[in-house]
Amino acid sequence: MDKQEELNKLFNIKKEEFGEKYDDRIFDQYKLYIEMIEGLNERRATANNFFLSISTGLLTALGVLFNIGISFITNSGWILIGSSSGILFCYTWIRTVKSYSQLTAGKWEVINNIEQKLPLTQFTTEWNILGKGKDPSRYKLLTDVEKYVPLIFIGIYAILSVISIASMLLQ
Repeated sequence: MDKQEELNKLFNIKKEEFGEKYDDRIFDQYKLYIEMIEGLNERRATANNFFLSISTGLLTALGVLFNIGISFITNSGWILIGSSSGILFCYTWIRTVKSYSQLTAGKWEVINNIEQKLPLTQFTTEWNILGKGKDPSRYKLLTDVEKYVPLIFIGIYAILSVISIASMLLQ
């Protein structure tokens, strides 16, 4: 079933079948759905903070290992293992950002369709004014910004991995 077929099923009961409180119930469900989106955004921010904290902590630990001189080869091995783990962790972060982005996009599409039954279409209008996220000079999608942070960490981890491998080969 395609997306449009699903959206067509959004209003599964006609106003005549439901009764006089139809519009009130649509508005109540609309408000509840907006609250759900706000909760999703809070969870998204919490997830990003978690990944950022772990990545920063791992880089700090790798920096400490790099600076202590027990055995350069041993430290290089640990730095390589830590950096590889960091790259995998950042991949998970990127997938999480993408997942939240997809969930959010779906929820906003539902909101925009519900608004067609309401007197005002403020979110739909706002999205249109912002160019639907297609023109970065009008609006830069949060996901586009969010995905750069783990990519930067991946770059740092990759550089540390190369340095570790080179130092092990030079010994």
